[in-house]
Amino acid sequence: MSAEREPQGFTLLELLVVSVLLAIMLGLTVPRIQGLLFNDPLKRSARLVVSVLNEAKGKALESEQGTVVLIDISSGGLEIRYQQQAANRNSIGPEAPVKAQLESSVNLGSVWTLTGGQKRSGTVPLWINRRGMVEPSIIELKDQDRILSVKAAPFAAEAEVFDYALVPPAFLFTGASPNS
Repeated sequence: MSAEREPQGFTLLELLVVSVLLAIMLGLTVPRIQGLLFNDPLKRSARLVVSVLNEAKGKALESEQGTVVLIDISSGGLEIRYQQQAANRNSIGPEAPVKAQLESSVNLGSVWTLTGGQKRSGTVPLWINRRGMVEPSIIELKDQDRILSVKAAPFAAEAEVFDYALVPPAFLFTGASPNS
């Protein structure tokens, strides 16, 4: 008595067809998703602000002297200087200042610091001590209809980015949204 067994599993041909279809679908969707994630000028600018703050913290720790990030609200420029350079703009210091520029379509709405309050124009110094602790601050980035806020706090490992406007100082040390 021999009973016929029904085949179990998939054939190699079926697996190949499904694999080819998945590869075609991924090939068509990945570039669009990647474009949405990496080509957004507002998000690129927020990443730039975070990286400038991280670099300034690193320079402060490395040199064991304070640094300052000068934020020019009107031009969207960021500049890292050692504290001696910030106090006397003509001094050369150990190395030339690091400069960065936000995307042209992105504006700085305001910068709030613990010592300076909220500023909407001019140049705002953001101080970082020799231990790499940044002055509590909120940097607001705007494009046509969206706002991102970059929050820096002394004991945070890295600045945080929020996709809404933070209201200083109520939300400085919390991650709560203004609606909660």
